[in-house]
Amino acid sequence: MSRSFLILLHITVYTVAFAMLHGPWFSIVFAGCLIWASVVDFERFEIPDLASIFLWITGLAVAFGAGVFAWHLAATVIWGALFWGVAAFYRQVRGWDGLGFGDVKLIAGIAAWTGFYGTIWVVFMAAIAGIGMLLISGVSKAGKFQGPQQSAVAFGPFLCLSAWAIWLIGVS
Repeated sequence: MSRSFLILLHITVYTVAFAMLHGPWFSIVFAGCLIWASVVDFERFEIPDLASIFLWITGLAVAFGAGVFAWHLAATVIWGALFWGVAAFYRQVRGWDGLGFGDVKLIAGIAAWTGFYGTIWVVFMAAIAGIGMLLISGVSKAGKFQGPQQSAVAFGPFLCLSAWAIWLIGVS
């Protein structure tokens, strides 16, 4: 086993135990993972696998503690499959990636925390924010709209910020 995996395993076990015993502290875990994924995606257009795995494991552990494990597990599978399908369809139609596999893994981790219905709102808010960003950046280039056809925008930060807002509101 790699050193990173062992560190992740230890952090996960201790965090999950702490979260199940001390309630609101698991929000710090969720926020930390979201910040980590968001910053790395913004800088490198890449979401760390460990961030997604950590989100998934800790989210399901919190769901287990809340008695909604099966529902949140189903949400991770459904949302991951939906995002994968959209990414594959876009690649087939357009010939390039519009949604990376990191986003697929990230949404599965977010769904572990927010459940099926909460993730609907996460995706909706992230899509609106992402489209708004594309429109603003398209208009700001030379003072007129030039179109989003080849604009690269990291979607992870929008997903992460939306997930945090939905978590704070309490939708799941």
